[in-house]
Amino acid sequence: MIQVVVQTPAPMPPSMPPDPNLLAMQAFELLTIGVMAVTLIFVVRWVVMSPIGQAIGERLRGKRHGLATGEQEDRLARIEAEMQALRGDLGEFSERLDFAERVLAESRDRRLGAGS
Repeated sequence: MIQVVVQTPAPMPPSMPPDPNLLAMQAFELLTIGVMAVTLIFVVRWVVMSPIGQAIGERLRGKRHGLATGEQEDRLARIEAEMQALRGDLGEFSERLDFAERVLAESRDRRLGAGS
């Protein structure tokens, strides 16, 4: 005779309600992570906007363009000197134009006066 053993599954333990201490701890952890993230954002923004952050940015921009700070100042001085020279030339050309206009106006007046 064959004997069959049938095992019945063990009964499930009654479900336990959630632990309020565990839920409070998880909520506190999430709140802490959120506060830390916001604080980090404000600190990074403050550093970037501070004079130190601006100096770091200027230095990085100078290196990116391939010019050191001294080279930038020299280039700026050369450009300013060239601008001054161009302003002088423009003033001289303006005076010459005024002179030429006066000479033409005088010769025109002489011709009109001689024809009358």
